[in-house]
Amino acid sequence: MSNGEPATTGRGGRLKRNAVWQAVLQLTVAFSGLYTMRLLDPSTYGLWGSVVASQGMIADLTALWSGQTTIKLLSAFLQQEEWHKAAAVVRLSYWIDISTGALVWLLLIVLAPWLAGRLLDDPALVGQVRLFGAATLARAPHFVAMPVLQARDRYATIFWIGLLCALGRLAGVVILGWLPVERRLSALVELNIGLYALQSLLSWRQARSALAHLPWVPYDRRMFRLLDGHWREFWSTLLSSNLVSRVGTFTRDVDIVLISAWFGPAATGLFASAKRTAGLLDSLTQAVQMAISPEFGRLWGAGRYEQARRLLRRACLALALGCGALAACSLLALGPLVRAFLPKYVPSLPAMQILIVVRMTMVAAAPFYTFLVSTHQPMRTVTVYTLIGAAQIGALALVMKVFTAPHAEASTIALHATVASVVAVVVNVGLHLHHVRQVLRDAHQRERLD
Repeated sequence: MSNGEPATTGRGGRLKRNAVWQAVLQLTVAFSGLYTMRLLDPSTYGLWGSVVASQGMIADLTALWSGQTTIKLLSAFLQQEEWHKAAAVVRLSYWIDISTGALVWLLLIVLAPWLAGRLLDDPALVGQVRLFGAATLARAPHFVAMPVLQARDRYATIFWIGLLCALGRLAGVVILGWLPVERRLSALVELNIGLYALQSLLSWRQARSALAHLPWVPYDRRMFRLLDGHWREFWSTLLSSNLVSRVGTFTRDVDIVLISAWFGPAATGLFASAKRTAGLLDSLTQAVQMAISPEFGRLWGAGRYEQARRLLRRACLALALGCGALAACSLLALGPLVRAFLPKYVPSLPAMQILIVVRMTMVAAAPFYTFLVSTHQPMRTVTVYTLIGAAQIGALALVMKVFTAPHAEASTIALHATVASVVAVVVNVGLHLHHVRQVLRDAHQRERLD
């Protein structure tokens, strides 16, 4: 086995092992999120969800993150043993992410009064929005380190770093319970920024270790010359992956932001708690996606379309079985657990149950998105998420503005928002399936012509 390419033998075992590492990690992260809900009342949790969602939307709508570009080019350069080019793409990606992270923080500082006063309808949140903007810069090195570790098949390292930070978050959240209620929100912001910085420090050190055999490439004209002949691929991947990410992030966060602006923090907190609880199923999604994303790129780039199709089918089947079992157990245990562990959120229980069933369908189809991104189908993915976003906003506006009374109970508002989200999920799965079948059909035709 060369330094640049993991062995292809035992691919299935490696993918399963990597997926298990990530599943355990994501479940730990999810549990710390649930404990955060326990400490905060629905209104405060709604404010926290609104701050996170608005910051995420602004960051992903304005920043240039190089993750997909780094995975694609670094994997190719390592496989071809072009060490100088591999070092150049990592160095360039690092400075792109750091620079855009700093610019996004400055932008959030400027926009904080508008975000807090108009979008979140709470001018008192200006300080929290400005402070949480630092999270974008704190996470920038981690965003570069993650694709490096994925390309080098260091999933165990990713797991231990993530587990350490997740346990630190859990311990920090427990400590927050000793603080006065009015101090918890700002302390939660500070805790997350500190943990993001720690995560970046640890992951970047490990990424440098994983690439220790690469030569030093100075940040000057020589670095740019090394990438001659690859600039078109670099910029097309960078811009297309960011366009996809921005549209995807918009569809993920827009419902919380809109409910916060329309109905206030209490309804937002109940709806956000339902999304967080149903998001336990995402632990399997993110685990499988992180494990298979580099593999899709390798197989598709090598023209091994049939192997990529089989990997996609196995990933969907594994997620369907795993999520089906997890969803069934969750539905059976949800009521007693919420009443015992999260009594303040009992009014959101119907919304949680609906979202768990809906998320099960969406999670089983999640590899479709990973497949389209990893096989470099940017316009298809952008088209899918643009239509999903339009369907989501349209359904949300119709249900919340036409069928929901302005002064309805917070639990009723959360339930109506949940029903509206079902439309977006149906459109999501249908469009992804259609475009994946089109890509596979085109690949099959190319194979026949060759």
